Amino acid sequence: ISVRSIFEHSTIASLATLISGKEPSHQVVIAVGNRPDHLPLSFTQERLWIVDKLDGSIQYHLPALLRVSGALDLAVLSSSLRAVVARHESLRTIFYEEDGNAYQRIISAENFSITELSPALFDNGLVSKTTLSELLAIPFDLSSDYMIRASHLSLDSDDHVLLLEMHHIASDGWSIPLLVKELESIYSAQLMGVQANLPLLPIQYADYSLWQRNYLQGGLLESKLDYWVSHLEGVEVLSLPTDYPRPPVQQTDGSRHRFEIGSELTKELRSICHDQGATLFMVLLSMYKILLSKYSGQSDICVGVPIANRDQTEVSSLIGFFVNTLALRSEVGQDLSYLAFLSQIKEMTLSGYSHQDVPFERVVDRVVRTRDLSRSPLFQTMFVLQNNEQVVDVHLGDNKVSFVDFSSGTSKFDLEFIAVEHEDHLALEIEYSTALFKQETIERMSFHFKELIQSIL
Repeated sequence: ISVRSIFEHSTIASLATLISGKEPSHQVVIAVGNRPDHLPLSFTQERLWIVDKLDGSIQYHLPALLRVSGALDLAVLSSSLRAVVARHESLRTIFYEEDGNAYQRIISAENFSITELSPALFDNGLVSKTTLSELLAIPFDLSSDYMIRASHLSLDSDDHVLLLEMHHIASDGWSIPLLVKELESIYSAQLMGVQANLPLLPIQYADYSLWQRNYLQGGLLESKLDYWVSHLEGVEVLSLPTDYPRPPVQQTDGSRHRFEIGSELTKELRSICHDQGATLFMVLLSMYKILLSKYSGQSDICVGVPIANRDQTEVSSLIGFFVNTLALRSEVGQDLSYLAFLSQIKEMTLSGYSHQDVPFERVVDRVVRTRDLSRSPLFQTMFVLQNNEQVVDVHLGDNKVSFVDFSSGTSKFDLEFIAVEHEDHLALEIEYSTALFKQETIERMSFHFKELIQSIL
């Protein structure tokens, strides 16, 4: 059943009728097969590998900062993390080049260890922004390092800080809850001297890479690429007014501004979703595109959005780099009513979902004829709605674990709007390039976004 089918048959009775009339389909299954001597990278890994070779890739580090309250057994913690690394080949994969091509090699987990940090790096038990920036700016050597590193600091016997940092070439946002939950399970089991009750992994990331290379080729790939060429041909560069001249080469220094959409507005937004048969993502994306159109004076607006790209059951529990990027383009017609525009956004989004497995880098190669080093290709801003599984109520043994919120100090795009859906409100943050925008400009933009939402409602 496609995503579009869920929207077109939105009652149980209608969907049941659809299913009963369908012939059994043959689901594309990813299986373990014979591995060649030279294991290829997935398409997304290949793009990041090239980025790392050209300019480095610290903006693609995925950190999680944890505060642990209680007596932490460091030997068990180290052993538990090593078990996670052993369980997921992606975390112990290194990348090498031969005859101009990139390949991956799986190494043993036995040498993985935790780095002990000096208490001098912290101030009254708080992690300074400078300390974090320095830690996160340490590059991964993709040819020799584990794709995860762990740093620990004991503030006292019952207060600990744990920094877990994965490289995006081996993980994505979906992977972080998997990592934390598996660490929690293995740590508790090892304390009790028993085997952790984790499901067997039917495949590893290298199996996915081989499947993707074999599946997405020939006529199938061409037909899917044709859709994106038609959708994106001649797309305009988004020209937002900036506070500083755009550097000739895109900079990665960034910051974040946080704000909230309160319970009443959130309730009204969900009401629009219900009435129009749309998702909260579609509604917020439509509003974001209107904001960008007002700021830029343009009507041709293209926004990048991430999609989990985990359609197959086999990859749902794997730590790895599966997320793909869709470039969603639409015309913000000034003569349209909002509901008519939302209907267009809904159709555009569903069409994009139907072609989501085409690697973004293949779309770029096909559509972009001249690269501009000062901007990201096809779009300059992203919109993200985080409504996947959240990690809450985490324990390491009897120790309570809390997540410490912080900014990595980088930005991959001019602007990135990130919304996190909670039960009664929306938490938003704007990640922005500090080479282009001042903080007060972004604060004003967040105010305008809330005003726009109220106006539309």
